[in-house]
Order: sequence, then structure tokens, then C-alpha cells
Amino acid sequence: MLRYLLIITLFSMTILSCEKEKTIQEEFEEAAEKETWHYIPVPGMICRDNSNTGIGVRLRNSSNKVIIYLEGGGGCFNAVTCVVNPGSFGQISFDSWQTVGLQFGIFDKGSSLNPFKDWNCVYIPYCTGDVHGGTSYNSYVNLVYQDQKMTGHNNITLALDALKMHFGTRLDEVFLTGSSAGGYGTLINANQVIEAFPAATATILDDSGPVLMAQNVQPDCLDALWINIFKIHIPDDFADYTTGQYSTDLKSIYEYLSNKHPNVQFGLISALEDIVIREFYGYGTNNCAEATVVPAPVPAVDYKNALIHLRDSVFARHTNWKTFYVNDASHTFNLLPGTMMKEVNGVQYGSWINALRDRTAMHVHD
Repeated sequence: MLRYLLIITLFSMTILSCEKEKTIQEEFEEAAEKETWHYIPVPGMICRDNSNTGIGVRLRNSSNKVIIYLEGGGGCFNAVTCVVNPGSFGQISFDSWQTVGLQFGIFDKGSSLNPFKDWNCVYIPYCTGDVHGGTSYNSYVNLVYQDQKMTGHNNITLALDALKMHFGTRLDEVFLTGSSAGGYGTLINANQVIEAFPAATATILDDSGPVLMAQNVQPDCLDALWINIFKIHIPDDFADYTTGQYSTDLKSIYEYLSNKHPNVQFGLISALEDIVIREFYGYGTNNCAEATVVPAPVPAVDYKNALIHLRDSVFARHTNWKTFYVNDASHTFNLLPGTMMKEVNGVQYGSWINALRDRTAMHVHD
């Protein structure tokens, strides 16, 4: 009798468990009905510890526009960097973060200065350690961090598939942005986002994740380290739109995007002395000999000169790139309270974003 009751109980629990599971489309429908932040697990999206992850959405049924944001959080390429880089992200992480980080800046519904206040919003978390660019299911960093699932690029492909299923062809504008590691991810994933919504006008904004040409700031050995560990995605047609004038595939990303997508507007916002990215690039010191220890940051003057060179030399050739340079050492802008009022040389950040969207933006610099 007890065995019979146990079987019935387990069967009932299984039925109830199955009833609680929702399809992605049902999750989107619930999110659209609430028009508040909602976490959607996406099958196949995984973190570097092999746990499942998903996306956050705040949908507006009346809008045909979407902003997609890639979260930041460092990288995982040695024992030091992996410790401070998140290795998982699920419902609990999202619930705690949405009330803190997803109410301000580009997600501020109450600011009339925010161009995105009435848009559909998509939040893609960061837990792969690969600046959202990896394709590796078995990355080896060191004896501690083995078999890492660095599949950031693949995760975004799956997220885009889910978004296409929900939005269909109704979107008329797509804005992709990301901060820090998410800024680098914006560069690496811009092509697939643009191609996912071919009927929509696309604008791409990198917040504080600049790829720089200066060897004394971002040496090629650092590019090689990241490309090899993360297995960064390089599009099949990369050689068709690049000339080989830049020393690595990573440094050729601006040329590739500009040449392949001449009608897309690209932007970069960065502090000229960003202390966090200067520390990040410090791992390239002495031909990457510092890649396994905590390094000194790249000198502020060198970093500033590298950003100015990017604007005046590289972007002079690829003219659908525009910059908004802030003359301090801060790091990231997109999620800060009041960020749309940030003013440089008389131009507010929110106004400059609208100019990017209108294809009228200029380079802005203190």
C-alpha cells in the first residue's frame, strides 16, 4: 500500500512539474502582458560552469523598436580574472539585479531624455567569461579553470532566435549596445544582430569596450590570447570585407563592420582615461608576460592617445563610426542614473544617441 501511494505521489509531482514548465513563446506572452521585467530561460544558452541561463525582457506591445543590451563583467583568461568574472546567471541573479541595474540609464522609463523609455528592452546577461564572443565548449584556462563553456557568441545566436520567434518581422528599429565586456561583445556580435532583423534600421553603440590599435596599449599577443582561449567567432565572410591593413582579426573588426554594413551607424562612448580598461590592457605588458598576475594599468596618457588615434586615424577611414569621449577615468555609462544628461562640449549623451539613430552624429570630445 505504501509503495502504491509513493508511486501515485511521485507521478502527481511529475505531472505538476511538467505543468509548471512554459514554452519560450508562453514566457514572451506573459512578459508582454505584464510589460515589466521578466526572465526567460532559453534552451541551449549556458554559462561557463555549464549551468543554464537566459535573457531578461521588458516588452511594450505598442512598440516596434527594441534595444538589446549585453552585460559586462570582465573576462576569464587567467586565475586572477576568472575569480572576479561571474560563472553563472539564472532566475535568482536576475531577480536581484533587475531592481538595481535595470531601472536606470537606457532602461529608465521615467526619463523624458531617455530615447528608449518606451521601447522593447532585452537584457543579455554575462556569465561566459569571453566578452560575449566565444564559441568554445571546452576552454582550458589553467589547472583550476578547465572545461569552461565559453559560448557567448552562441548564446546570443540562441537569444536572437528566440527574439525573432516573438517579434517576427514587425521591428522597424534595432539598437544594440553593451558595456565593458558587453561593449566588446557588441563589436563581435553586431553582424549577427544586424542580419537577424534585416528590415529594421540598426544602430550599434559600444560603451567602454574599445579595441585599440596601439601596441603599447593593446599588443597583438593579448588579442591572440583571447582569440585562442575564447575561440572568438570570426565570420565566414571576414576576408571579403577586410584588407589586412590591421594586425589582427580583432583589430580589423571596425573595418569589417563598416565595409559590410555601410548604412549602419556605429558609435563608441569611452572615458579617455578609463581606469578599468587600462587595468584590463595591463595584462599585455612586456609581450603578455604580465598575463598571469595582477598588472599595473596602462598609463593614462597612452590610453588617451590610443583612443584619439582610433578616432582620428581608423574612424577617418571608416566614417560611419562616431565617438563620444569623456575626459575622466570613469568606466561605463549606459546604466548610470541620469546618464542621458551627461554633457560633453555642450552635447548631452541622450541627444548624441538620437543623433546616432538619425545618422547625424558627430565626434564629441571634451
